[in-house]
Amino acid sequence: MQKRLLLPLCLSVCLLTGCPRPLPYNPASNSDSTPPEITLRVSGDDASSRFDQQQNKMIYVAFAPIETHEQTPGTPVPSIQAHESGTVDVLFSAKDSGSGVRSATLSCQRQIYYNWDAVNQTEANTVLLPEREEKVFQVNNGTVPDFALLQRTLNMRGQFLFKNGAGTVTRGHRVTIRCSGEAKNFNGFNVFSHGIVIWAQDRSIQP
Repeated sequence: MQKRLLLPLCLSVCLLTGCPRPLPYNPASNSDSTPPEITLRVSGDDASSRFDQQQNKMIYVAFAPIETHEQTPGTPVPSIQAHESGTVDVLFSAKDSGSGVRSATLSCQRQIYYNWDAVNQTEANTVLLPEREEKVFQVNNGTVPDFALLQRTLNMRGQFLFKNGAGTVTRGHRVTIRCSGEAKNFNGFNVFSHGIVIWAQDRSIQP
């Protein structure tokens, strides 16, 4: 599988939305009444490979490049298929040139499907607690940051694993990961992104 670097994607977000810089802030005189501008972006492998046991050889499997943006309330929640052995990068950015970014949170929640019964076409599933990345800022010498960036890399192969009720590590055959973001400025206005649902299926367990 071709290995990609996350750095270019971070730089592209920085170029599109700006990099962090100190912003003069006085709560007594600041009249900003709008929430931060936010962007939720997903980028992933466009191709990978798997071992086909029936043909006894490596099969090259191509997927369409994963990349989407979500900024405007009312945008439909997109569902994106990732390769079961690929990686997916999730980036959430917040920008506020009026009253600065006070906090930014990226949340990703997994739902794993397991115990697939091919005869009866049944399965079980479990929803895990969200995994959160968060940055919180303070006023520093009368300035606040105007930008925040959070990133998370999902190794899809590892996303199939979870501990069942008995504490045993179990592997599912399908996983969905719903990622979303929240940002708040120093005047107390916040905004939530819509979610992006990333999913993958282990075809060796469920064809």
